[in-house]
Amino acid sequence: MTFVHVSDRRTLPVEPASILFVMSSFNQVSLAVPGLDQEPAHAYIVAHKTPRGQYNVHVYILLQQTSTPVVYMRDGPPVADTGYQQVIAEALAFVESMGFLLDDIGFDKAPPEKRQAMIESFPFLREAPTAIAPGAAMEEQMLEEVAAEELRPADLLVNLDAMSQEQRLAWARFLGSF
Repeated sequence: MTFVHVSDRRTLPVEPASILFVMSSFNQVSLAVPGLDQEPAHAYIVAHKTPRGQYNVHVYILLQQTSTPVVYMRDGPPVADTGYQQVIAEALAFVESMGFLLDDIGFDKAPPEKRQAMIESFPFLREAPTAIAPGAAMEEQMLEEVAAEELRPADLLVNLDAMSQEQRLAWARFLGSF
Protein backbone atom coordinates (compact mmCIF):
# COMPACT_ATOMS: atom_id res chain seq x y z
CA MET A 1 0.00 0.00 0.00
CA THR A 2 1.01 3.56 -0.47
CA PHE A 3 0.04 6.71 1.35
CA VAL A 4 -1.70 9.53 -0.49
CA HIS A 5 -1.63 13.21 0.44
CA VAL A 6 -5.17 14.42 1.15
CA SER A 7 -4.78 18.15 0.72
CA ASP A 8 -8.29 19.13 1.89
CA ARG A 9 -7.90 17.43 5.30
CA ARG A 10 -6.62 19.22 8.40
CA THR A 11 -7.32 16.48 10.95
CA LEU A 12 -7.29 12.71 10.96
CA PRO A 13 -10.61 10.85 10.59
CA VAL A 14 -10.13 9.25 14.00
CA GLU A 15 -12.25 9.19 17.12
CA PRO A 16 -9.99 9.66 20.18
CA ALA A 17 -11.38 6.53 21.85
CA SER A 18 -10.42 4.42 18.81
CA ILE A 19 -6.71 5.33 18.88
CA LEU A 20 -4.56 2.27 19.54
CA PHE A 21 -1.02 3.37 18.84
CA VAL A 22 0.86 6.64 18.21
CA MET A 23 4.41 7.22 17.07
CA SER A 24 5.95 10.69 17.09
CA SER A 25 9.11 11.94 15.42
CA PHE A 26 11.90 13.01 17.69
CA ASN A 27 13.65 14.94 14.96
CA GLN A 28 12.65 17.66 12.52
CA VAL A 29 12.94 17.23 8.80
CA SER A 30 12.88 20.06 6.30
CA LEU A 31 9.99 18.95 4.14
CA ALA A 32 8.75 20.19 0.79
CA VAL A 33 5.11 19.31 0.14
CA PRO A 34 3.67 20.08 -3.33
CA GLY A 35 2.01 23.49 -3.25
CA LEU A 36 3.65 24.52 0.03
CA ASP A 37 6.98 26.07 0.94
CA GLN A 38 9.70 23.87 2.37
CA GLU A 39 9.90 24.08 6.16
CA PRO A 40 10.77 22.03 9.25
CA ALA A 41 8.18 19.38 10.08
CA HIS A 42 7.15 16.95 12.82
CA ALA A 43 5.52 13.59 11.99
CA TYR A 44 3.02 11.25 13.63
CA ILE A 45 1.83 7.76 12.79
CA VAL A 46 -1.59 7.01 14.23
CA ALA A 47 -3.20 3.57 14.26
CA HIS A 48 -6.85 3.16 15.18
CA LYS A 49 -9.70 0.70 15.18
CA THR A 50 -12.59 1.49 12.86
CA PRO A 51 -16.26 1.26 13.94
CA ARG A 52 -16.44 -2.05 12.03
CA GLY A 53 -13.59 -3.54 14.07
CA GLN A 54 -10.92 -3.20 11.39
CA TYR A 55 -7.61 -1.37 11.66
CA ASN A 56 -6.22 1.62 9.82
CA VAL A 57 -3.11 3.77 9.99
CA HIS A 58 -2.65 7.41 9.01
CA VAL A 59 0.34 9.72 8.74
CA TYR A 60 0.08 13.28 10.00
CA ILE A 61 2.83 15.82 9.44
CA LEU A 62 2.76 19.26 10.99
CA LEU A 63 4.82 21.95 9.28
CA GLN A 64 6.37 23.82 12.17
CA GLN A 65 6.68 27.41 10.95
CA THR A 66 3.15 27.77 9.61
CA SER A 67 1.39 25.08 11.72
CA THR A 68 0.13 23.62 8.46
CA PRO A 69 -1.07 20.02 8.71
CA VAL A 70 -0.26 17.54 5.97
CA VAL A 71 -2.41 14.40 6.08
CA TYR A 72 -1.51 11.15 4.33
CA MET A 73 -3.99 8.29 4.20
CA ARG A 74 -3.53 4.73 3.02
CA ASP A 75 -4.88 4.14 -0.47
CA GLY A 76 -6.42 0.84 0.60
CA PRO A 77 -9.24 -0.23 2.87
CA PRO A 78 -8.85 -0.89 6.60
CA VAL A 79 -7.41 -4.30 7.43
CA ALA A 80 -8.25 -7.19 9.74
CA ASP A 81 -6.16 -7.72 12.87
CA THR A 82 -3.83 -10.04 10.91
CA GLY A 83 -2.75 -7.08 8.74
CA TYR A 84 -2.39 -4.54 11.55
CA GLN A 85 1.38 -4.88 12.06
CA GLN A 86 1.98 -4.79 8.29
CA VAL A 87 0.19 -1.46 7.81
CA ILE A 88 2.12 0.04 10.73
CA ALA A 89 5.36 -1.17 9.13
CA GLU A 90 4.30 0.41 5.82
CA ALA A 91 3.55 3.73 7.51
CA LEU A 92 6.86 3.64 9.36
CA ALA A 93 8.78 2.94 6.14
CA PHE A 94 6.91 5.77 4.40
CA VAL A 95 7.67 8.32 7.12
CA GLU A 96 11.28 7.16 7.58
CA SER A 97 11.79 7.54 3.81
CA MET A 98 11.25 11.28 4.37
CA GLY A 99 14.02 11.31 6.99
CA PHE A 100 11.95 11.22 10.17
CA LEU A 101 13.00 9.18 13.19
CA LEU A 102 10.04 8.03 15.24
CA ASP A 103 9.36 6.44 18.57
CA ASP A 104 6.30 4.91 20.19
CA ILE A 105 5.02 7.46 22.72
CA GLY A 106 3.42 4.76 24.87
CA PHE A 107 -0.17 5.83 24.30
CA ASP A 108 -1.50 2.29 24.51
CA LYS A 109 0.28 1.66 27.83
CA ALA A 110 -0.57 4.98 29.48
CA PRO A 111 -3.03 5.13 32.38
CA PRO A 112 -6.42 6.69 31.51
CA GLU A 113 -5.63 10.16 32.92
CA LYS A 114 -2.33 10.35 31.03
CA ARG A 115 -4.00 9.06 27.88
CA GLN A 116 -6.63 11.81 28.14
CA ALA A 117 -3.90 14.45 28.49
CA MET A 118 -2.17 13.02 25.42
CA ILE A 119 -5.42 13.11 23.43
CA GLU A 120 -5.90 16.77 24.33
CA SER A 121 -2.36 17.56 23.13
CA PHE A 122 -2.48 15.71 19.79
CA PRO A 123 -2.45 18.26 16.94
CA PHE A 124 -3.94 15.71 14.53
CA LEU A 125 -7.27 15.88 16.41
CA ARG A 126 -7.53 19.70 16.29
CA GLU A 127 -8.76 21.84 13.41
CA ALA A 128 -6.23 24.56 14.23
CA PRO A 129 -3.08 22.72 15.31
CA THR A 130 -0.12 24.51 16.83
CA ALA A 131 3.45 23.63 16.08
CA ILE A 132 5.31 21.79 18.81
CA ALA A 133 8.95 21.74 19.70
CA PRO A 134 10.88 18.92 18.03
CA GLY A 135 10.65 15.80 20.10
CA ALA A 136 8.22 17.33 22.60
CA ALA A 137 6.53 13.97 23.18
CA MET A 138 9.94 12.42 23.85
CA GLU A 139 10.82 15.29 26.19
CA GLU A 140 7.59 14.73 28.12
CA GLN A 141 8.43 11.03 28.46
CA MET A 142 11.96 11.90 29.61
CA LEU A 143 10.52 14.26 32.23
CA GLU A 144 8.34 11.44 33.53
CA GLU A 145 11.34 9.10 33.70
CA VAL A 146 13.37 11.71 35.57
CA ALA A 147 10.47 12.26 37.98
CA ALA A 148 10.34 8.52 38.58
CA GLU A 149 14.00 8.59 39.63
CA GLU A 150 13.10 11.00 42.46
CA LEU A 151 15.61 13.69 41.59
CA ARG A 152 15.44 17.02 43.37
CA PRO A 153 15.16 20.24 41.35
CA ALA A 154 18.62 21.22 42.61
CA ASP A 155 20.01 18.16 40.80
CA LEU A 156 19.06 19.63 37.43
CA LEU A 157 20.66 22.48 35.51
CA VAL A 158 18.26 23.94 32.98
CA ASN A 159 18.63 26.79 30.49
CA LEU A 160 15.12 28.25 30.46
CA ASP A 161 16.06 30.83 27.81
CA ALA A 162 16.67 28.03 25.30
CA MET A 163 13.23 26.47 25.88
CA SER A 164 9.94 27.05 24.13
CA GLN A 165 6.90 28.13 26.11
CA GLU A 166 5.57 24.55 26.12
CA GLN A 167 8.90 23.22 27.39
CA ARG A 168 8.94 25.82 30.17
CA LEU A 169 5.43 24.79 31.20
CA ALA A 170 6.49 21.12 31.21
CA TRP A 171 9.43 21.99 33.46
CA ALA A 172 7.18 23.98 35.76
CA ARG A 173 4.80 21.01 36.07
CA PHE A 174 7.76 18.71 36.67
CA LEU A 175 9.29 20.93 39.33
CA GLY A 176 5.92 21.39 40.99
CA SER A 177 5.67 17.63 41.46
CA PHE A 178 8.27 17.69 44.26
